[in-house]
Amino acid sequence: MPDFMFDSEIFGEIVNKNLDDITKSVDKNKYFVTQAQYDTVKNTEYSGLFAVLERVPEESYGHILSLLDDKEKKPANAQDALIIEACINNKYTFVTGNTVFGEIAWKYGARVNNLYEFLKAVK
Repeated sequence: MPDFMFDSEIFGEIVNKNLDDITKSVDKNKYFVTQAQYDTVKNTEYSGLFAVLERVPEESYGHILSLLDDKEKKPANAQDALIIEACINNKYTFVTGNTVFGEIAWKYGARVNNLYEFLKAVK
């Protein structure tokens, strides 16, 4: 059973456009989210589709955060570093549309899909 996590931007797109695809594939796949991502769907009928990732100590993803910040400093980098680190450590597939995020995740051992590959895989 494949496990997936989504970068911040892709998660927003999935929530806005692709929740039906996730709903149809939840029996074959697991979807993990950060607490901040879960908070966007917790009061909807879709909240049961996602498992909340347990808190990861900042020191365990600080290296990934510094790599992201070196490329482009953005407020969402901390959350995306956490997601990338979780994907690396737990063998989740990281779904991203950001080339830099994908390259960093891949370099450190995460499986990486873009949104098109992900949707094709779960349909």
